[in-house]
Amino acid sequence: MEGTREELNGWKRQSEEGEALQKRLDGLLARRGQLCAEARERKSRLWNARHAVEELEGWKPQALFSRLTGQHGKKMEQARLEVHAAQSDYDAITREIEDLDRQAQALREELEGVRTARRRYAQALEERQARIRQAGGAPAEELARLQERDARLEQRSREVQEAIRAGSGVVSTATGILESLEKAKKWGTLDLLGGGVVSSMAKHGHLDTAQEAMDSLKRSLARFQTELMDVKEHAEFDVQVGDFLKFADFFLDGILADWVVQSRISRAQEQVRQLCGRAAGAVRELEQTDRRLKGERMENRARLEELTLEGCTAPDGEREKTE
Repeated sequence: MEGTREELNGWKRQSEEGEALQKRLDGLLARRGQLCAEARERKSRLWNARHAVEELEGWKPQALFSRLTGQHGKKMEQARLEVHAAQSDYDAITREIEDLDRQAQALREELEGVRTARRRYAQALEERQARIRQAGGAPAEELARLQERDARLEQRSREVQEAIRAGSGVVSTATGILESLEKAKKWGTLDLLGGGVVSSMAKHGHLDTAQEAMDSLKRSLARFQTELMDVKEHAEFDVQVGDFLKFADFFLDGILADWVVQSRISRAQEQVRQLCGRAAGAVRELEQTDRRLKGERMENRARLEELTLEGCTAPDGEREKTE
């Protein structure tokens, strides 16, 4: 059913509540995870306290010694108090978890209502848009233009987000390489001062880690370049990457003197640092582009909804005025 204007407004308001409800649910689930971890620790303390009571109730050396020294009653009372305290703590956190579960279930039910409202609202808009297209004229042309623009913005935003993910992967991998190179450099300095076999092995271990990460970085860069080509931005970044890729092939090649390795580590650090900075800068620009596209799409969708709601209710003369 197409629904009345009042019903449409109600479905829209309910739909807009979904994001806030989801954030509340996510917060509850995160809190529940923390409480469950704490509950496991409290359960372990409860088990240990009960075990201590069982030990004192038995005839093991510790229990016999406490009986012989006249301390058994006092120790038993203390152990039972600890069991009571541990049980109270565990019961309290269990009740808190159960309360969170009830709240989460209530939010899930509300979210299900939100999803239903969204489906009804979307269906009602589609039905009204079908009527506008069938009627033809200026509203139908404007509807087609806005829908086409929405599709373009959605595609553009998706491409930008894929580029952001790829660029973030480059930055993450490059950061890991810098950490490995810094560790290798420190061990290399010790090696030059006569650190011996241990420092040499540690240095080469970190260099091996860096070299493996270099291979991963090449793949990440290739993916980033592909995504950037899709976005058709940051063309200058593609050219500068090539020199780094060539350098990465030989900076740890062969058996080299220790001082040469140290020199190449420094060069590699500078190369990776520059690359990381360029990639991070490109990601920041892409994130700005993504925010702009989201804003433009929100404005376009608002105009689309306005046209859809007005185009089916206003008389022909009033429709033309709204255009």
